[in-house]
Amino acid sequence: MPDDVLDELYPYPRHPDFHPLACLFFNMPHLAMDADGAHAMATWVFDRLGCAGPGTASPPTVKYDALGGSGAPHEHGVWIKASEERMTVEVTTPEVVLTDMDESALAEVIANAQAALVAKRAGTAKEG
Repeated sequence: MPDDVLDELYPYPRHPDFHPLACLFFNMPHLAMDADGAHAMATWVFDRLGCAGPGTASPPTVKYDALGGSGAPHEHGVWIKASEERMTVEVTTPEVVLTDMDESALAEVIANAQAALVAKRAGTAKEG
């Protein structure tokens, strides 16, 4: 499958220990499975059965929207029409001196920065 097709379908970080197409089974309508199940399903469909990837026969009609999250399988997300826009995300953090913060506050800043990076890469960052 061309990388640009997968990046349009699922532009969120993918864990290197899971099948590269496991994300296609996250929050799939009418089928509940965890990350391990998505990995097993992708391995079965794409590796064992030899099915082609999305976009090889016809353009995809859906794409994944992480609803402001990171796209992790345990987070809420939905498949939307390919023509629809993903939910925009705005991530803010107060102007502070980082070295004055305790470790938990720094961890929150890091998490917010990672969320902003994911939103930028997914094209869902709310522009000011």
